[in-house]
Amino acid sequence: MIGAIAALLNVALDIVYAYRVSFSQKLLYILVCVFLAIRIVFTLGFGQYYYSKFVRNYRSSLGGLAEMKVVEETDTADEKNKSSSRKQAEIRSNGQTLYSSIHLLYYTGFYRILPSSDFKYELAVGYAMELFLTTIPMLFCQLFNNSSSETIIAV
Repeated sequence: MIGAIAALLNVALDIVYAYRVSFSQKLLYILVCVFLAIRIVFTLGFGQYYYSKFVRNYRSSLGGLAEMKVVEETDTADEKNKSSSRKQAEIRSNGQTLYSSIHLLYYTGFYRILPSSDFKYELAVGYAMELFLTTIPMLFCQLFNNSSSETIIAV
């Protein structure tokens, strides 16, 4: 949770840096804005990919049911008097909600709170996107801007 909050703070400070700091060259300002826009575009792109893969085009695996010719649907109730079809519908609804919010999770960095055993690829994409589209490019842009600025250090 602390890492997710730090990632959100990093995104916010990158935007504040682009807005408040005076840039020594116009090209550096354009690069910072381009990297901020690339993060938004890639966040939407990867989020939409996972949404379409796991929600819109989802095909449940049949497992052992593929061998059975006729599957009887029995409506059994559990201890809370909920039928299994209602429980399955609720699970499906929760999964759809999760994958429809993955865009925001990727952008803010809160994808880190997903369980690593179930969401290996989503976490790997999030970390790679954050490292290669935000941290490294913004670090170099800030280094070049601060090294070329004419600031006098008082001794």
